[in-house]
Amino acid sequence: MLRRRRGEIVLVTLGVVGVLVALAYLSMRYPVRFDLTSAGLYSLSEPTITMLKRLDKPVHIVFFHDPMMRETVELYELIARQTALVSVEFYDPMINPAQARMLGVNFAGTAVLESQGRRLQVNGGSETDIANGILRVSQGATQLVCFLDGHREPDPFSLESHDHLEGAPGHSHGLGARYVLHERHGWPRHAMRWRP
Repeated sequence: MLRRRRGEIVLVTLGVVGVLVALAYLSMRYPVRFDLTSAGLYSLSEPTITMLKRLDKPVHIVFFHDPMMRETVELYELIARQTALVSVEFYDPMINPAQARMLGVNFAGTAVLESQGRRLQVNGGSETDIANGILRVSQGATQLVCFLDGHREPDPFSLESHDHLEGAPGHSHGLGARYVLHERHGWPRHAMRWRP
């Protein structure tokens, strides 16, 4: 009788352990997340979900983070789970500096988004910053920049560069100046090569 009782205990214990192992395996294979907060703090907003479902081009994201950015990493993972068109890689720029240099990243918290040859860096970690970055990099629209001319506006393509002295009552090249300012007119070259 005692031997039979021990056998039943062993079988029940093995059954419980088997069920727990199966649940652990299924939770690793098919992760499910529930947001039980009343404000939906750990869920994506409806506009972001709608935008992700309307994506028609693949977007690959490389996010550089440090160990303190776990919430942002989870946000990127949550976004990637919404659609198969978004894929995400994670790197620590301190551990993988070559990967960071190759993509032009200088600090943790930067994401590089790519879609069909277009590349964009996103430095914000909010859902809005990430969603706007995905939308911008996935759209193939070219933006037009216009400049006014004829109303004494400075020439944006001017290469003129000079030193002048700033006086008390305004712009002055004369005596009584407080400091020397090196001024370059026009846009810097890197700004003129900007691609949306």
